[in-house]
Parts: sequence; structure tokens; C-alpha cells
Amino acid sequence: GRGTIVDVRKRGEYEGWLTDNYGFFASAGHIPSAVHQGNWDELVQTGENDDLKLRSLQEVAARWSALGLSAANGPLIFYCGTGWRSSIAFVLAHEMGWEAKNYDDGWFGWSVG
Repeated sequence: GRGTIVDVRKRGEYEGWLTDNYGFFASAGHIPSAVHQGNWDELVQTGENDDLKLRSLQEVAARWSALGLSAANGPLIFYCGTGWRSSIAFVLAHEMGWEAKNYDDGWFGWSVG
């Protein structure tokens, strides 16, 4: 298939009303047809000593399944503002054996391109 675009940002960034994350962005919103998975912090949990660790692959697969995402929708093409948040989702999908890509230009590259 052609793949599924997955947004890994805060809800307000996706909807276009939260514009203070990156002052240099010329526009706000999301890539058309993108599925909003939530911000990167939905993919991690706080462990001992307040360290962060990735959620289990089962937890992430269940979250994504509830959003209609699966390996069959692949490749999953993750993006965020500039690429670092979406890389977390990419790694998790890769570890699950799903075809995945990280669009590291993110919303910034899309919106100025």
C-alpha cells in the first residue's frame, strides 16, 4: 500500500491552535489524512528515579490498534515537528516488525515545501 501518515505531536499542534512549540514555523495544522497518535510522551512511561522508558510493544500495539493502525496499513510514516518525537514511534514500530518510516522533515518541512 501507499502507507499511513501518523502524527506524533500534541493535539493542539495537530489541530493548529498550539503554535508556541516552534516559533519559526510559518503555519500550523497537520498533513492531510494524518492519524493523530498523540505526543511522544504517550509512548513512554516513567520508571524508577523518574527515568523514562519505552512502553511495551504490546501496549503500543493496543494503542495503535484502537486508532485503526496496524502492520497492514504500512508503511506507517511517522512525523512530528522536526523529526525527533516521531523517531520514538518509528523505533517502536520497527521493533514490532512493522514497516515504518520517519519523515524527519516533519511538519516544518511539509509546511514550507
